Amino acid sequence: MASNTNLKRVVLVTAGVAVAALGVAALIALATGGFTSLGRADAQVDQRETPSLAGVDQLRVESVSEDIHIKSSSADTLDAWFHGFVRGRDSRSLPRMVLDRSGSIMTVHIERPPFVFGFFWGILSLDVSVPASYTGSLSVSSVSARVDVEDHQYSKLALSTVSGEIQVGSVKSSDFSANTTSGRVRAGSVDSSTAELSSVSGEIEVQSLSGATPLPPRAACISASRRMPPSIWMPGPPPGT
Repeated sequence: MASNTNLKRVVLVTAGVAVAALGVAALIALATGGFTSLGRADAQVDQRETPSLAGVDQLRVESVSEDIHIKSSSADTLDAWFHGFVRGRDSRSLPRMVLDRSGSIMTVHIERPPFVFGFFWGILSLDVSVPASYTGSLSVSSVSARVDVEDHQYSKLALSTVSGEIQVGSVKSSDFSANTTSGRVRAGSVDSSTAELSSVSGEIEVQSLSGATPLPPRAACISASRRMPPSIWMPGPPPGT
C-alpha cells in the first residue's frame, strides 16, 4: 500500500510540473514575438516600430514571403508595421520584424529563429511608411513576396525579387533598378538618369521613363518568350502606344 501511495504522489507531482511548464511556455509565447495567441495554433501578428531616420542615408527592407508595401508619409519618423494572421505548430517558428541600425544604415527585415522545427501559414504584410523628407537610398528585396513602392523621391532605388511581383508608382531617383527572376515588373512614371530593369521569365511594363540615356525604343511589355536580353534599358514605351 505504501508503494502504491508513493507512486500516486509521483504521478501527481509529475502532472503538476507538466501543467506548470505548459503555463510558463504559454506566458513566454505571449510576451515575445509580437503576437497574441488566438488559440492552440492561431496568432495575430501586430508589430509596430517608429524609429527616427535622423542621420540615415540608406534604408533597407527585406522579407522572404511577406508582402512589402512602401509608402510615403508626412510624419517625421519611419513607420514599420508588420501585421497579419498566422497559423503554426510552434510559436518559436513564427516570423517577427527586426529593425537594425548600423551607422547611417537602417534595416527592416523579417526574421525567423534558427534551429526550430515547425511550420507556419498565414497572410502577412510589412508596411513601411517613409517620411517625405527622406531622400536617401532605398533597397527592397524579397524572395516570393510582392513588392509595392508608392510615389516618392530617392537618391537611389533598388528593388529585387525571385518570383514576387514588383509594382512601382511615380518615383524619382538618380539610379533606379528593378530585377526579378520569374516575377513581373510594372512601373508607372520613373524619372531617373540611370534605369535598369530585368526579368528572366516575367514581363516588364513601364508606362513612362524619363531622364535615362536615350536608346532605341523597345516594346513596353517584354518577356523571355521573345528572347530579349535578361537585362534591359527602358527609355519608355514605343511611339504610337
